[in-house]
Amino acid sequence: MRNWSRGTAVALAVTALTVTVPAAAPSGADGQVCGSSTVVANAVTDVAPTGFVAIAPTRVADTRIGIGVPVAPLGDGCVLRVPLAAADPPSGAVAVALTVTSDRATEGGFVTAYPCGSSRPDTSILNQRPDDPTPNLAVVAIDSTREVCFYADHRTDLIVDVTGWFTPSGHPLHEITPARVLDTRTGPVPAGVALGPVGNRTVRIPLTGSWVPDEAVAVAVTVTITGATAATFATAYPCGSALPPTSTNNTVAGRDRGAPAIVGLGDGALCVYSSSPAHLLVDVTGWFGPDSTGDPEIGSPLETVSTTRIADSRNAVVWPDAPFTAGEEKRLGALSAVALGTTAVQLNVIAAGALGDGFLSVYPCATGRPNASAVNFRRGGTETAMVTVGLDGTGEICVYASAPTDVVVDLFAGYGSPGSIHSLVASPNPMMQGVGLGQIDHSLRCPSNGTVTLDLDPSPGVRASVDGDPATAGARRVVKTGVVPDQLIRIDLAGAVTETHYVRCLPSDFPTLTASGKATTPGWYLASTLGPNYVFVLDEFGVPVWYKKTVNPMIAAWAMSNGTTAWRHWTGGGFPGGNGNSEPTPFGFELRNLSGAKVGDVGPVGGTEPLDWHEILELPGGGHTVITYPIRNTGVSRSCTRATDGATITTTRVVDSDIVELDASGNEVWRWSSSTETDIDAEVRLPVCFDTAVGFALDYMHLNSLDRLADGDYVISARHFHSIQRIDRTTGDIEWKLGGTAPLTGVSLSIRDANGAVAGAGARLIGPHDARLLPNGNVTVHDNHIGGAPRFNEYRLDLTAGTATLVSQRISANPFGSTLGSGRREADGSTVIAWGEGTNPWLEDISPSGTTTLRVNLPSGVISYRGVKLPVSTWDRNVLRAASGGAPV
Repeated sequence: MRNWSRGTAVALAVTALTVTVPAAAPSGADGQVCGSSTVVANAVTDVAPTGFVAIAPTRVADTRIGIGVPVAPLGDGCVLRVPLAAADPPSGAVAVALTVTSDRATEGGFVTAYPCGSSRPDTSILNQRPDDPTPNLAVVAIDSTREVCFYADHRTDLIVDVTGWFTPSGHPLHEITPARVLDTRTGPVPAGVALGPVGNRTVRIPLTGSWVPDEAVAVAVTVTITGATAATFATAYPCGSALPPTSTNNTVAGRDRGAPAIVGLGDGALCVYSSSPAHLLVDVTGWFGPDSTGDPEIGSPLETVSTTRIADSRNAVVWPDAPFTAGEEKRLGALSAVALGTTAVQLNVIAAGALGDGFLSVYPCATGRPNASAVNFRRGGTETAMVTVGLDGTGEICVYASAPTDVVVDLFAGYGSPGSIHSLVASPNPMMQGVGLGQIDHSLRCPSNGTVTLDLDPSPGVRASVDGDPATAGARRVVKTGVVPDQLIRIDLAGAVTETHYVRCLPSDFPTLTASGKATTPGWYLASTLGPNYVFVLDEFGVPVWYKKTVNPMIAAWAMSNGTTAWRHWTGGGFPGGNGNSEPTPFGFELRNLSGAKVGDVGPVGGTEPLDWHEILELPGGGHTVITYPIRNTGVSRSCTRATDGATITTTRVVDSDIVELDASGNEVWRWSSSTETDIDAEVRLPVCFDTAVGFALDYMHLNSLDRLADGDYVISARHFHSIQRIDRTTGDIEWKLGGTAPLTGVSLSIRDANGAVAGAGARLIGPHDARLLPNGNVTVHDNHIGGAPRFNEYRLDLTAGTATLVSQRISANPFGSTLGSGRREADGSTVIAWGEGTNPWLEDISPSGTTTLRVNLPSGVISYRGVKLPVSTWDRNVLRAASGGAPV
């Protein structure tokens, strides 16, 4: 079965026309508002990209017996407010799918549905008939009122059922060529079901694996009743659940009627119940479900809820002012009514003033007319039905009439994700990331034979060419040969707007960074890996837009204000010189431009102390702050755990952690020394010995992060003290210390839980790695929490009370991560965490509400010290892209 191309649905740029229409004299019951009302033509409601969540059909209103509303018909020219509370849509729901039925109408007329916080649109959802129950599907936006309003120009009862809603966590729509999955007259019918009328029983229709993929959880269908000998209703519902007290379609004896619905599946099957003997026909026009792995047809979320008239044969809107003739097909250019990228639409199609009995079919023109009807009508009547239609590359929709009738088409919803391209799939090596909203950069590992196959799915009305080759325009599959590592494949998309995408063919040893999602706020993630050795920049989709392979392993990279990056060579061990070997002197930070060229060094002039690789900060005036790890012999033996094998040894040597400020020339201008401001024997909580060039030494403090404050003070993370602390730059004293034991000077902060009680081990620090002071005075810390899962904690400080109260905590899903990592709170309130060694996801960008918007994984065994987010203004995307790759540096 062929899925139609997907694209995007964007808010329609339509001017709202407001008119006041006088209504009939008030005649409504309690809960109804009658009289004049404001009417809006061409109303459009934007919604965030959302998917469908099906529920067991639930009745929320019935004016005949007082369900959800008072017992009374909706009066002439009146509005009925229907609360959605009985169905209980979640707070994040942006639209609701309804089956609305008019019953016991006094005369022909129309009913309109809209969110109660908005003005009434001038388009209808159904056209009621006297003494003839008339159903239809409606997709209505949910606003702050959480109520749907219904207006009727003539008196009628209303029944309203909810079949589901649209939320950001729901499943996108996948359009298909309309397929008839049940016809009890001639087939098809499921195995074990005999041909013939269905009365007071349910037919189970297995759909997944045959008519729709296994991933389908709901379907868009049209349920038709034909050959009824008495008043009959049909109910479509998920198999496996009880028959709900709702209906999908209603008709009277002798009248054929189709009714659309969006309904969930149960165990991959749709169940349809008929109350009285009648033939049932079921057509599937689309399915909702998760994206199929590797399938270029990745689905279309709901993007707009609209009430816009786009064709009317009565008034020469698009079509000439003349009814359809019998057997006539007319085309409707939908792309002129929707924004770039719309790939499927929800249309309300009306057969008005029919001159004979017949039906309408609605379908993408390129597919040809299906064996499925959208609207069944009778001579002299008006019939309405909602239909879901996919858009092909031309965006043309065809409407076929089997008998003479006028036709009116209203646009009610658009599906898609904004952008000129909806999906892009590569083989034999897949993309490392999906195709997200607004994403233009993509990457894959370059195949050894240099042949890359790209399956393109441009939005309707968009033509794609690859590397400027006009022969590829319109092609869905493009094969590129002779592709080499670092090469960019360019995809140009031309439609209502032009857009260019780039596919980077990464070197074979580039770490397999797999990413999903998109950060709420665009920015750049700067990081490096050891084994393989790369420094790279990811965008908000987790795509490596810039990277350099390095000859030597670089523990990390820092962005400098002059456009350069500072790199630091890693020689092994827990600190420079900590692998048993001495480092060359000077051996500091390398300043490199985006091309990878070395343009300078940062380190103390004439320095002989190991220059630590954990941090480098820029100072006003062009200087830098660094950390040194002096090794000295104290003459006092101390026990420690040898990092190489875990054995307990004794040593008289210790490793200090000193903060050193350098001027622009590398001259030392200020120093804070741990040897004079800390108590080795009292404060060390994690006594670890590293091998140095002069033998094993106790690394008692292990300072691993610096945050320089506006007044010049520093907030530091001391891994082996299990603490973070603030250093007064003027006096050199510790102002406060959070975690560990009491400091020599300053306030010792007791950690408390949210209730003010002394916190247990879960809130205490065990091997912290990155600490920052927030503008509100709180502190955040990425805590490796040695022996448990890493976590990101925020504490509120009260220096007077001597407390640090845990405000929030995010714990890694992975229980291992005893070293490395970082955590920062961003200006927009989001949090970026690199979880540390051996954890996956490696990096997460988390929204202020706690939702992970971007997740990046690293392969097992690849080491990355930090992942830090930088403002999008730090670099120009085009410059990064142009400077990427090349020979190792």
